[in-house]
Amino acid sequence: MKKIILMLSVFAFLCQGCTDRFDRINRKYVLYNGTEHEVKVDIYERGKFRSTSSIKGKGVIDEATSSNDAGKSPSVSQAFGMDSVVVTYNNKKRQIYYYSDSTYMSETIPETRHDLLAESVYEVINNELYRFTFTEADYENAEEIGG
Repeated sequence: MKKIILMLSVFAFLCQGCTDRFDRINRKYVLYNGTEHEVKVDIYERGKFRSTSSIKGKGVIDEATSSNDAGKSPSVSQAFGMDSVVVTYNNKKRQIYYYSDSTYMSETIPETRHDLLAESVYEVINNELYRFTFTEADYENAEEIGG
């Protein structure tokens, strides 16, 4: 009996640092209008419209959270439940962001490096807050609607 207790004690000591849990990661993603333009954001997932958010002038357009609860890394797409976004400026100009079925990468129309779906362009405020800011350059790069 002493041997069993000793073995259990050694096992418990060796496994005290063991865990089957992972560190929980929570992220808040914020879409921010850094311009004086009206910015409308239409979010789509798998070709179906999900939501619209808009603001005229500077301020938060929308925000959402994502975590690694399901075993996946937090992401902006997971937070907003989106795979494509249409951004409209002043009801006059438009920028489209989407994931391509052929390349499995994020693409834009017209082309831009400031891609709303690419987490790398988000400003990391702290480990839990990521912010995408729409800029005057985004407005200038957008296409005229109907043009």
